[in-house]
Amino acid sequence: MMNTPAILGLTVIATLTACGSSNESQVTGVMQGRTDAVEIDNDGDEGLALTAPEKLNLMTYRGGEVLRTPIKTQAIFWGSEWSTPKYAGDKVEGINRLLSGIGTSAYLNIVGEYGATASVKHTGNSFDASVFPTGDLTPGQAAAEVCKVTKQNPDSTTTYFIYGTKKAKANICATHGWGNCPATGKQFLMAWFPDIDEQKCMTPDVKTKNSQALKNLANATAHELAEILTDPRRGGWFDTGRDEIADKCAWTFPADNITLTNGSSFRLIYLWSNKAYDAGKGMANGKRLRGCVDRQFK
Repeated sequence: MMNTPAILGLTVIATLTACGSSNESQVTGVMQGRTDAVEIDNDGDEGLALTAPEKLNLMTYRGGEVLRTPIKTQAIFWGSEWSTPKYAGDKVEGINRLLSGIGTSAYLNIVGEYGATASVKHTGNSFDASVFPTGDLTPGQAAAEVCKVTKQNPDSTTTYFIYGTKKAKANICATHGWGNCPATGKQFLMAWFPDIDEQKCMTPDVKTKNSQALKNLANATAHELAEILTDPRRGGWFDTGRDEIADKCAWTFPADNITLTNGSSFRLIYLWSNKAYDAGKGMANGKRLRGCVDRQFK
């Protein structure tokens, strides 16, 4: 899930059933769109100290699953529009480049503070030219798409990233959760994205030639990946408001782009570090709490 510049975001927890099947799919977190177009500026900001009650709002382990062993990723580009160069642009190549380079990067290694793996291997992408039904995709629809593409045989160690072609009516940039395939009972993790080439999901980046659409998708993808690793099934790490590792620093960006292991460069938000906050060394988030970092704090 993802926060707005001055407001901590919302995690929606729901259980929805795909129509006409026993597909049990659930939402873990929702990445909300920003409420303005200005990212948080950390220059000269001393931040605030947490009061005693607010200390309860640090990231806390809830006793459930954290992804501790290496995982794989696969992108699914859903919608006939992806076959047209005008729509696809640099997005397909760019998302593959991001997912291929983010594993074990200094940036993703931040999740190690919470016992999660940063070992992520990207296995490529699939295309589904059928109609992408809605930007407000339900968990059941997302899960059914994974089952369709994998022929009811998803890999339990692979997280599936579904990229759609219609804009969401809700103020949402991305969602992550999990599902299962009714025919086999196999479970999997997933994240899904509407078309977010718009202001509410805007990621500022003047240092690359990436299209604005790719900038937005890359930032949202990194956001969801970090949260999947640390809170895959709503029992891992989050604060008392259910904000996860990326939500707590949403729409706050380092001054420089993040360079990944394959040399790719993207503007990605900070991630939250309890250790950095306790040491007073992190950058300020939307509440001016200094726990945001762009690499693992030691």
